[in-house]
Amino acid sequence: MTAIATVYTVGGFIIGADGRSRAKDPDPTKVTEEMKARHDREDKRKIFCITDADKTLAYAFMGTVSNDEHTFSILEEADRQSKLLSSKHFATCYDYVHELTLGLNQAFNDARADGRLDAWYVKEDLADDDNLIARMILVGYFSGKASWIIAEFRDYDNKAKVQVQPIPQFTPGGIITAGGKLMPKLLFQDKDSRFAQYIRPTGPDTTLEQGADAAKAFIEACSTPLAAELDPVCQSVGGHIHIAAVTPTDGFKWLIPPKNLEP
Repeated sequence: MTAIATVYTVGGFIIGADGRSRAKDPDPTKVTEEMKARHDREDKRKIFCITDADKTLAYAFMGTVSNDEHTFSILEEADRQSKLLSSKHFATCYDYVHELTLGLNQAFNDARADGRLDAWYVKEDLADDDNLIARMILVGYFSGKASWIIAEFRDYDNKAKVQVQPIPQFTPGGIITAGGKLMPKLLFQDKDSRFAQYIRPTGPDTTLEQGADAAKAFIEACSTPLAAELDPVCQSVGGHIHIAAVTPTDGFKWLIPPKNLEP
C-alpha cells in the first residue's frame, strides 16, 4: 500500500508519498524470497511530473502499478501517454486528464487480456474497496489555473473502467490523502490523541512549508507500528518519504527528493 498526501497552500500544491515497495501477488502464498529480493525496497519513487508549455502536473499512484515481471507498468504507460499528448491542445485540465486516463485504462485492459496481468494486485490491501484497481492523484497548474483531480480505475467484470473526479472548489489548507480510510479519520476528524505528534492544523494561511510538514506528518503517522496495528493496510507503508511542490512561479520542485529517481 502507498500513503499519499496532497495539500493546497497559499503558494501552490504539495504532494508527498512514502518509499516502501513490497513484492505482491494476488495469491500471497506465491510471494517467493526471490520476488522479495527484487521488489522489497524502502526507496521507491512514487511521485512523478508532467511538464509542457501549458501545464505542470505532479501525480502519484496507489494500487496496481506493475506486475512481478515488469512487463506491465502503469508508471511507464503514464509517461508514454503524457508524451503522446504533449503537443495536443486541451481546453481544460479535466479534458487532458480524461484523455490521459483513457489511455491508461486501455493499457490496464490490454495487459489483462494478453495475460501480463492475470489479476488485479490490490485486493489484499483494499478489502474495504473491493473493485478499486488503482487510484491516481494529480495536482498542479493547467494554463495557469490550479487543478486537483482524482482518477480511479475500477474493476467491472474483469475489465477496468476509469472515473475522473475533478475537485471543483478548494482553498488553502485543503488536504486530500490516499492509502486507507482509517488514518485520515483518526488524524483529521477524531484528532486521536495517540497520534497527537502527527496532527498538523491547516487553514487559509497555510504556506508551502507548512503544507509539506503536514504531508510528511501524515505519512509518518501511517508508518507507525500503531497505525499498522489499527489498520492492516498501513503494514506496507514506510521507507523514505519524498515530497514535491508545484507552484505557478517555479513549477515542479523537490523539497525532499527521492533517494532513487528511477520508478
